[in-house]
Amino acid sequence: MLKELKYNDLLGKAAIDHYIDIASKGLTSHISSDGKTNYKQRIERHAVWGGSIFEAILYGQEKPSPKDVLLALVIDDGFASRIHRKNIFNSDHSQVAVVAGAHSSAGFCYIALFAS
Repeated sequence: MLKELKYNDLLGKAAIDHYIDIASKGLTSHISSDGKTNYKQRIERHAVWGGSIFEAILYGQEKPSPKDVLLALVIDDGFASRIHRKNIFNSDHSQVAVVAGAHSSAGFCYIALFAS
């Protein structure tokens, strides 16, 4: 059974950190521009977590609607493991944060962090 996801400000800070780091530089990675931090380390700068965490990033030339973003992550085309779909529907996840904005090479970027 799916739980209601609640917005978490601390996850939001971690998502903003990554967005600020990669968007203006045109990077499309879960790793920081200096290659030193991944999403787990970014989250741990702001919060203690005791379960599952996951980062999903969606890039696109046009600003998609939130519905389109959710559909893209659920359909998860191009990923044989369907990792985004599995994590979005992970019933352990109860916290979420999403940051969206312009991206210098992709046009637009959504970064979502999920945690239990």
